[in-house]
Amino acid sequence: MGRGKPVCEELRKRIVCGVDAGKSSYQISKDLILPRSTVQSIIQHYKKNRTTSCLKKTGRPRITSAVENRILKKIIKKNRRARAAELTVQWKDMIHKDVSVDTCKRVLKRMGYGFYTDKEKPLLTAIQKKKRHYWKQKFKAAHEDLTLEDRSRSGRPAEWGIEVTREAVENQPSTSTRQLSDSLGPSKDAIYPHLKSLGHRSYHCPTTPKPPKSPITNCTFCKKPGHSENDCFAKARSGPHKQNVNLCSERVGDAVNNDITTAVVQDIPVDVLIDSGVINISLISSDALKYFSCNAKPTNCALKGLSNQEIVARSYVNLTFEFSEIAIEADLVVVPSNCISFPIIIGTDILNREGITYLRTKDKQCLTRSINVVSNADVNRATNEIKINTPLFGEELNP
Repeated sequence: MGRGKPVCEELRKRIVCGVDAGKSSYQISKDLILPRSTVQSIIQHYKKNRTTSCLKKTGRPRITSAVENRILKKIIKKNRRARAAELTVQWKDMIHKDVSVDTCKRVLKRMGYGFYTDKEKPLLTAIQKKKRHYWKQKFKAAHEDLTLEDRSRSGRPAEWGIEVTREAVENQPSTSTRQLSDSLGPSKDAIYPHLKSLGHRSYHCPTTPKPPKSPITNCTFCKKPGHSENDCFAKARSGPHKQNVNLCSERVGDAVNNDITTAVVQDIPVDVLIDSGVINISLISSDALKYFSCNAKPTNCALKGLSNQEIVARSYVNLTFEFSEIAIEADLVVVPSNCISFPIIIGTDILNREGITYLRTKDKQCLTRSINVVSNADVNRATNEIKINTPLFGEELNP
């Protein structure tokens, strides 16, 4: 059973007066017909706070803090036309907290931002098109009998009647540019732009020049640019029984991050961050670890720089990464998922290995095998022949 309403202020004052008069809590509860536990609680509250009023209710704590709300405000100021789902994804990536779209809308409304849907204007109906076309033909037929002077006085476009070329007017020496435009009248497209093409809006016009398509293609499987899904090595090496698990994600709203590459771990594609600033260690998120079948081994190491305070890792795992050109087996230290933004981070313990070359270009980066270099070797040869006594003879002497 839930708690009832608090005792009114008048009864609280009478309880305090009874205490000052030297009455016990039992006598006060009998006089006021209140539970003895309630009277004792009010007396303890008065002795501690020296007041009879109830404390302010704390209520349920908010999901996000004021600092996190200011981060959302910065995001919405960059792109005010973004959808709520896009804002929520960017916000979650920056604060590393799971928030819903409704929470994002609620916070934005509290800050004074509102969502709205553009009102779509209806297109021209078939009857309206027919009426406009009929009016155009009628106006053109009535306009053909007018002279140039009548057309200039009426203000109707001269191009719809007897055509007067610009060359004939330009040949007149006293004709200026303003007189030329006045004599020919405004163009048909300037007065009636909607008669140029009907049935669609300007931003859907097929005659509008389209921007050139970018030659960069994005893979729909591993979410990385530079190749298509048919050429994706991660999809080719992923197991058919685990293709429903894909730990590759697209970074919405961020610039292209060339430090992120794709690897296959136990037939599962996964995002891998190559970071040369992680010294002598490689990390794996605890959320990504549940998708791999491996045994965690105990360890004890302190990590700094991942969060505001020092993190102590208690376990590590051994996994094999398959990149496009090399496969690597390494030990990964398990850290909480809220400390890193990527499933796996590769550090210098792998980059500094012999036989591994780290290549980084403007568009991508990768790990490859070191090029085999032939070096000179010193060979000592005996100058004197040594005879060995052996029972073998003939072809048996050949190895």
